[in-house]
Amino acid sequence: MRKIAIVLCLLGLLIGTTFVGQAIAQSPNAEHGFIAITPHHGTTGTVVTVSGKGWQSGEEVEIYIDTTLVSSIYPDTEGKFVQTISMSATRLGHHEIIAVQDGMVGSKKFKVEAAS
Repeated sequence: MRKIAIVLCLLGLLIGTTFVGQAIAQSPNAEHGFIAITPHHGTTGTVVTVSGKGWQSGEEVEIYIDTTLVSSIYPDTEGKFVQTISMSATRLGHHEIIAVQDGMVGSKKFKVEAAS
């Protein structure tokens, strides 16, 4: 199921979906996990905190920047997690930070800005 969710997320990115989770919203088995990111913009290399809630405890959550797997974490017994990642995208503009777990997807946009 995770592979299907990832493929649908990537398809959403390719067709310009503003919220990647919308790409799987029509699937009756799909659920949306909640994620938040801090900050929402910065330069390449910015450390981003990704926090989530409502995820299945004890099952791996994979974190992607666009299509690149950058980290994974296991939610606690309450389904929450906090993970830091480094914004590795170098292309200026918006990028998706995506969390994926068996049948669940959450995403937020991060804007890469030029260094001053």
